[in-house]
Amino acid sequence: DFHDDMTRDIIHQSMTFLGLVAIHNPPHVESRDAVQVCYQAGIVVHVLTADHPATAAAVAKDIGIILEEENPQRVVWNADSFSQLSEKQIDELPELPRVLARCSIESKTDLIHALHRRDRVTAMIGAEIDDLPALRAADVGFSLNSKASAVTKSVADIILADDNFSTVVGAIQQGRTLFLNIQKYLVHLLSANVAQILILTIGLAFRDGEHRSVFPM
Repeated sequence: DFHDDMTRDIIHQSMTFLGLVAIHNPPHVESRDAVQVCYQAGIVVHVLTADHPATAAAVAKDIGIILEEENPQRVVWNADSFSQLSEKQIDELPELPRVLARCSIESKTDLIHALHRRDRVTAMIGAEIDDLPALRAADVGFSLNSKASAVTKSVADIILADDNFSTVVGAIQQGRTLFLNIQKYLVHLLSANVAQILILTIGLAFRDGEHRSVFPM
């Protein structure tokens, strides 16, 4: 029988070790390809997690955020070490941490503010209550669907119906395509209108013998 006052040494007596069980929660298969597309498009992916630095580094390397030839110690930071830096010290860093482990609420928002000071547009994906300040601080806040709380969904700008990071990448691709199409249309429209205005304006300079415009508008 077990009692509340029993110590660990007493409980472990007469026990036989049978094995060790580990739980592996792998990332989505398409996440690695999505991260590679982000880097090709000039988008830097950061991981903000409460996991141990070693666990966070392993996941980041698995999905391609940390390259094989890179030293994880250079891009993986403990949130406590990051939070101890002043804004000036953070701004002087050659590169912001791509992986921030043991994150707190403050460290997540600190990284987003640091990105803003570097004139970066930020998007944050979150699901937990402690992600709310970071979702508000980011330019675009994404919430997971099945894993997020109702409060997180209410704060987010966009809800990911399939909880998949590659969906965000697809949305960015569609958005950039739409932006380029609008840009090309405006350039075509303005150039045609300017050409017509120039022709009409120059035409006003031509006058007949009675000083009347040959090409009246």
